[in-house]
Amino acid sequence: MRLGRLAVAGVVAVLAAPAAPGWASAGAAEAVSCANVDAATERSATTTPSVPLELLGVDRATELLGRRGVAPGEGVRVAIVDSGVNRSASPMAPVTVVERVAFGVGGPVVFGQGTNLAGLVAGGDREDGQPTGVAPAAEIVDLRVYAKPLESGALDVPTDNVLAAVRWLVDNAESERLGVVVMGFDVEPSRELERAMRDLTSRDVVVVAATGDRPAEGQPGFEDFGGGPTPGEDAAGTVQPAAYDGVLGVTTTAGGVTSEAGSGDAAAAVLLSSDVDVAVPSYGAVTLAPNGATCAIDPISSVAATGIAAGVVALVRSAYPDENAAQIVARLTATASGVSSAPTTATGAGVLQPVEALTRKLDPDESGAVDDMPRAETAATRVTAPTPQPDPVAGALDDARWWGLLAGGALVVALLARPLLSRRQRSD
Repeated sequence: MRLGRLAVAGVVAVLAAPAAPGWASAGAAEAVSCANVDAATERSATTTPSVPLELLGVDRATELLGRRGVAPGEGVRVAIVDSGVNRSASPMAPVTVVERVAFGVGGPVVFGQGTNLAGLVAGGDREDGQPTGVAPAAEIVDLRVYAKPLESGALDVPTDNVLAAVRWLVDNAESERLGVVVMGFDVEPSRELERAMRDLTSRDVVVVAATGDRPAEGQPGFEDFGGGPTPGEDAAGTVQPAAYDGVLGVTTTAGGVTSEAGSGDAAAAVLLSSDVDVAVPSYGAVTLAPNGATCAIDPISSVAATGIAAGVVALVRSAYPDENAAQIVARLTATASGVSSAPTTATGAGVLQPVEALTRKLDPDESGAVDDMPRAETAATRVTAPTPQPDPVAGALDDARWWGLLAGGALVVALLARPLLSRRQRSD
């Protein structure tokens, strides 16, 4: 079964859906909802903080990288396979696009999802100095595979176009120095695409894909997954390319929700699936709009989460440039907020923790296997009592105590027995 609504419920929905109720409480005069922005909209700046960056501690991770003399995402190229990254003369959160290739589609970029994803990954600082993307030093390779949704609002991404893009990635991954690939859509599966994806994940790139948003009434998959989560729900295998082996499946959490959107419950908005490997918050993320301005994302969406997660991957890859894709993924899953050996259908191994990924002492081998290491010391680490040290005279002291007890006991017995002995002697 194919969930055709996947991407429409995600980043692209912010271009068509109404702003979430209560968004004004987060600062309507400053937060420009991406739902109200397209290529023809007058430019305006969003001056609110990017909520997911604050929740993930990206500022701290950036500081740690700075101490190493590394900018977040430096030396890492991220391929965004989507609707294209809009060419903007003077974006308010600049993104460095080093190459653009289109597959089966032409003309100007008219739809904003690709631009949104690029901003989430590598959007530069805004005019007021606030950050936009997770890894602004990363470079973007723009691979365009579709133009816009259907009139019904469904996003029908041609499998042949995606297949051509994946084959291009396989052939050019090394020469383009690609470190991350982002796919925020659901596509009709095919054996050829699955084989090509297998080849791609063997090219030392981390492929990040959305695991799916919950379909609305009238959308494909509604009978099975619409209307909210059900006990034991598992949408594994229904969303490609996230379901393919070797792909890092990403979902979102309800972190940062300040309105009634989704009732603060991510499971009401996204699919529960064992294809989920990790999660990140996405609500309230500031990104690059298709007109070159900045806007804030208000739906709870696994699609927006792929951009943020890809930025985290790029950030960690810039910190460990000599490690392969499996080692980078191991760092991310081993330091996530959950337990990597017991993933859940809601968040996989847990929410990504960029600071932990940079500071935890891990030594993953080339296959990605890591030893079970303790978490790095942080301010939140619970204080425990020190381990008792061996005492070289403890044995002698213990012996002395026992002899003292025995001697004392003998003295007590003697004192009690003395009157009895005296009476016995008089009776004799």
